Amino acid sequence: RERQGEALGQSAAAAAAADEARMLRIQAEAKARADAAFQERQRKEELKKLEIRKSLDKQLEDHEKRKGEEQEAMRRQMELFKRQVRAPCACVRVCVCVVCACVRACA
Repeated sequence: RERQGEALGQSAAAAAAADEARMLRIQAEAKARADAAFQERQRKEELKKLEIRKSLDKQLEDHEKRKGEEQEAMRRQMELFKRQVRAPCACVRVCVCVVCACVRACA
């Protein structure tokens, strides 16, 4: 009986050790999956931030470009008005070229 008890005790201990090893392996796999999912979420968030930053930079660049174009158009319009005011005769007209927006006297 004693041998049977020892054998049962050893087999129960071996089964418990195997169960614990299996549990530890499952926990390690779950932790690895959770870590991988976390890293993937962080990578996606970082990509989203970069895309937003790029979009905002492009919007700012476009705004600055439009602002510069508007200022240039205003400068040319002022130049046109100055030339018209300084014209010696009312029959001299000033035109703005449609192609390159240069200001010149019309015939």
